[in-house]
Amino acid sequence: VVRQQALDQIKKIDEALPGWVVEVEDGRPSREIAKAASTLDSRLVILGLSHHGLVDRLIDGDTALELLRESDVPVLLASKKFKSLPRVAVIAVDFSPESMEAARTAIPLLAADAVVHLVHVRPPVTIFDGSGLWEEEYERVALQQLEKFEHVLDVPAGMRTEKKIVAGKPAVALAEFANGIDADLIVSGTHGT
Repeated sequence: VVRQQALDQIKKIDEALPGWVVEVEDGRPSREIAKAASTLDSRLVILGLSHHGLVDRLIDGDTALELLRESDVPVLLASKKFKSLPRVAVIAVDFSPESMEAARTAIPLLAADAVVHLVHVRPPVTIFDGSGLWEEEYERVALQQLEKFEHVLDVPAGMRTEKKIVAGKPAVALAEFANGIDADLIVSGTHGT
């Protein structure tokens, strides 16, 4: 049944996109997609985002999350609601070359008048100095680095950038920030496996 469903989907793709090369691989989807993207020197992987139930995730995992962890190529997760270019984007910035590459890859995918939030996640405080000066100094330096990142990124005229520092675990803090501003897109680099 699963094989027939896959063949039916491939047939629909072939009819809708004549001339596109369609390949079928066996194996763990996230691993095979990451391997194919790397082999083909892809600049972007686009994956339909579906919401699996808890049982599905426990039994088979989550292809999107696994692909984000395994891929050394930027991944765009697109839901069915993805019908126009994003107007509000959150770009995770850890000041690595990977975060710059992800940001540069994302900019052309945005609407011409998009708001781009450059967001750095400050790690939770593990050393208490009694005065909070560590946090203030960290945020001062991080804000300077965000300014440099913004300058090097060279966002096109018409787009507006905002810089923000949040604290916590990166995935959770970024998701909370993005939800709070009703972001259309979250961009994060990967350090690969």
